[in-house]
Amino acid sequence: MEEDKILYEEFLKGNEEAFNKLVGKYKSNLLYFITRYVKSLDVAEDVFQDVILYILENKEKYDSNYSFKTYLYTIAKSRAINYTKKSNKTVELDNDIKEGKILEEIVCSNERKEKIKNVLYKLPKDYQLVIYLTKIEGLSYKETAKVMDKTETQIKTLAHNSKKKLRKMLVEEKVIEMKNNKILKILSIILVLGIAISGIVYASYKIYENIKNTSVMPAFTGKLGDTDTNNVWVGSFQLAWNEFLDTRLNGKDLKFEDYDSQLANELNKRSFTKDMISNDSYYIKVAETTPELKNEIEQDLKNKFNYNSSILDNLDFTKVDGNRKCYTLYAMLCKNFEFPKPFDRLAGIKFKDSEGFYKCFGIENSSSEDLNSNVEVLYYNKISDENLRSNDFAVKLKTTGDDEVIICRTDSNDSFDNIYQEINRKAKDYTGKKEFQEDDELKIPYINLDTVINYDELCGKFIEETNGLYLRNAIQNVKFSLNEKGGNLTSEAGIQDMYLSVGMETRYFYLDNNFIIFLKEKDKDKPYFALRITNTDLLEPF
Repeated sequence: MEEDKILYEEFLKGNEEAFNKLVGKYKSNLLYFITRYVKSLDVAEDVFQDVILYILENKEKYDSNYSFKTYLYTIAKSRAINYTKKSNKTVELDNDIKEGKILEEIVCSNERKEKIKNVLYKLPKDYQLVIYLTKIEGLSYKETAKVMDKTETQIKTLAHNSKKKLRKMLVEEKVIEMKNNKILKILSIILVLGIAISGIVYASYKIYENIKNTSVMPAFTGKLGDTDTNNVWVGSFQLAWNEFLDTRLNGKDLKFEDYDSQLANELNKRSFTKDMISNDSYYIKVAETTPELKNEIEQDLKNKFNYNSSILDNLDFTKVDGNRKCYTLYAMLCKNFEFPKPFDRLAGIKFKDSEGFYKCFGIENSSSEDLNSNVEVLYYNKISDENLRSNDFAVKLKTTGDDEVIICRTDSNDSFDNIYQEINRKAKDYTGKKEFQEDDELKIPYINLDTVINYDELCGKFIEETNGLYLRNAIQNVKFSLNEKGGNLTSEAGIQDMYLSVGMETRYFYLDNNFIIFLKEKDKDKPYFALRITNTDLLEPF
């Protein structure tokens, strides 16, 4: 606002370059905004010129105590609507501008800005991002779906839910008030908040970019593929899936209507179950979705693992109205392990053809021989003396507890399941020395993983034989670190279901195809008006 104010004052003094700079800041976005009304870039250019002409002819109308951007968009909207009506009737600008001033005043008060920022921070990250992309950047649902790596249907659902939740939170926090049971100017407030929200969403968006570095495998039996992408699997999502099959589908496999999901088929195999891990290492909760459930899970995690959840804010715990209950199925796996003796911190290690070196730990010739007892050699098959990276080996790192860290060097793209079976086979057949020898060396890079994934393929599709049940959320995160002292693993998974909000016998009276309207008086045989609609010429854009 301050820069705009200075530029406008310079313009009033006769500095045309200042005016061009001021308008140039907003031209591209304004043209896009106008095309949402006139549906033509050429026409939008004409409307834009009309907006500029109006400002030039009414220099003194703008009050620089308020946002020039709001003033500009208000005029653009009015001119665009005038064009679409194909009428000489002009819209009185003063009222619109006055509304813009009031809105700006409300939003820009420091106290209210703080409240709004706090509300925005409380929104799930997906909600923040979809509001920013659709309302601030003006992207279409299709474009937003591409950015967020979701389907267009999921984006529409997210957009609806985000506005609904934001509206509710703004009222609860007394940021805005109700009048006639309607919230005044809620979407306008969201638009004006572009700058306020962008910092929050940018951070969220950077998280989305980082996710691409690691592919989360939901099933242990899924193939990794021939790519350079890092892959990770942890059993938390499988545990949540198992609970869904048992509690919601009475032990049956999940099958979608008219859609064969390879991912669901893999998960239905139950390749990992809770009897494969100790009871003190996992937590599972299955209950009806309510706001209280979130608090209950958070307290349970605090009590059992002293852990604060990273994904609960990305799930929707709003209680769904209806005759049939909707459920949340949550699972967490938590592990901390230490090596009997900390390994040595070593000089850096190169990875593949990396230019730089990366931190690593392990054992070298100068290390204490006591460290050798940390390691058991499962097998070692030398492939080449010149290219050590091609050697085929696996080692087991012992810990002070019941956990074992098994690391193998391999280029295989098979599933984790098949690779693990291959390790066991080679270890069984290996006849070489199992003890780590005095001249042996071990170098392991430090690892720090923090990633999250939404399993969109599983959401929004009706499940067979359930009368309208579908998954609305399926999410998992993984945090893993490994260093010379040991490692830490936490992974959460959440699945939320929902029934079709209307009854299965609902009749759909949607006039979204050719239709005819008749008007007649009561007790008269014939109508006095008839209208047939076969295209959108007479319909008003939303």
